[in-house]
Amino acid sequence: MRRIFSLVFILCLVFGVQSALSQSGDGPIWVSGEVSSIFEDKDGAIFTLTLANGETYNISATAEMIETIKIGDYVTVEVNQGWAELIQKADTKSDATPKPDAKKNGVPALWKPLPL
Repeated sequence: MRRIFSLVFILCLVFGVQSALSQSGDGPIWVSGEVSSIFEDKDGAIFTLTLANGETYNISATAEMIETIKIGDYVTVEVNQGWAELIQKADTKSDATPKPDAKKNGVPALWKPLPL
């Protein structure tokens, strides 16, 4: 019985680390969705996007970045290692993440579509 618990614990640890590494990625990704929850504290905020395919995506941000964002808004977010770098509010719901034209600093933006 003890071996079974040890094996389950190790498997959970391995899959948790793998999941965390797969989400960190090499560069920024863009996601679009509806803001379904916002949690703010003194250190920043975490908000949840519900994507067009029904998946949820948790993103960390500074409190200043989400000042104008509220639950129910449709946004496109540039995410790098779990942190929002740019949040663009949309007027209407989008079925897919649009390709950005360019970053604000003039450097072409990298774009990786999320699997549907």
